[in-house]
Amino acid sequence: MLTTSPLEVIQRFNDASNRHDVDAMIAAMTDDCVFENTYPTTDGERYAGQVTVRAFRERFFAASPHATL
Repeated sequence: MLTTSPLEVIQRFNDASNRHDVDAMIAAMTDDCVFENTYPTTDGERYAGQVTVRAFRERFFAASPHATL
């Protein structure tokens, strides 16, 4: 039985992103997660797995301290 709605999961992830809480963001992802960045255009960059996605998010937030969704 699903105990959390998809909307609640998305909101929790977005809230973590707005706080720059990489630990909470990664906790919401599976080990085999994939993040596809749309920059640089047109092909962007692909990050696979929690370790790589975490490294990207940490670099991104360090370079963009005021970033929010």
